[in-house]
Amino acid sequence: MPYIKTKMIKIDDIEKIVKLVLSSGFIKNSDPLSLILVGKAGVGKTCIITGHNTKKSIVTTDLSKFGLIRELKEKPNLSHIVIPDFIKVTDKKQSTRKDLISTLNSATEEGLNNLSLYQSAGKFKNKKIGIITSTTKASYSQNKKAWVNIGFVSRMLIVSYDYSEKTRDEILNYIENEKYSSTKAQNIKGLKERKVETPFELNKQLEEYSKKEFRTQKQLQTLAKANAVFNQRNKVTQKDINEVIRLTKYMNENFTKI
Repeated sequence: MPYIKTKMIKIDDIEKIVKLVLSSGFIKNSDPLSLILVGKAGVGKTCIITGHNTKKSIVTTDLSKFGLIRELKEKPNLSHIVIPDFIKVTDKKQSTRKDLISTLNSATEEGLNNLSLYQSAGKFKNKKIGIITSTTKASYSQNKKAWVNIGFVSRMLIVSYDYSEKTRDEILNYIENEKYSSTKAQNIKGLKERKVETPFELNKQLEEYSKKEFRTQKQLQTLAKANAVFNQRNKVTQKDINEVIRLTKYMNENFTKI
């Protein structure tokens, strides 16, 4: 499905993070990263996460366990599912939500094996999938505790951002002068599965940016490998490390202004 996005300004860094998360699905012997993008209503979160795709990703507006089984059977190499609004996952009736969350927990952590629902079933051999989704700042603040308790949000890379007053003025001018336009979602070119190596001394540089948290450090290491894959290389270089370090200013709940 050709998702349409509106051309936006000053979101290159946020888009780059999304591209790297999608690229992580092409690292051999590595789990694909998951991402939740948080921002105020109207800052373009949906456009950003649906603005790029790969041959191993899909966008769905309303995921269900039945739908997940169907998608995996149709696209066995699937590495990422993009869900524009996280509320779509958590706002279902309790039994449906519980079943779906449990399935997504397995998809992002230990991997999916045998799945069945009614007459639909599939065998997936420890299949792991990354989730890319977004929610508003208000919704995140209101539901964070509950979402952490249900599981896989705590395993996601959390990225937040907001607009500065200067950028808001530029956006208003952009709209007033009708400079905006719509474009189709862009396919990320040049991605292929790669076994990526990282010299120990380069990985070590990411330690201080991980706040000494094992999961966060592993996420940053995977992002560095993803940047190598994005640039069609099999080895992490200092450039990859520098790029990940530069982008860490958004990898928090501080709503860094752009």
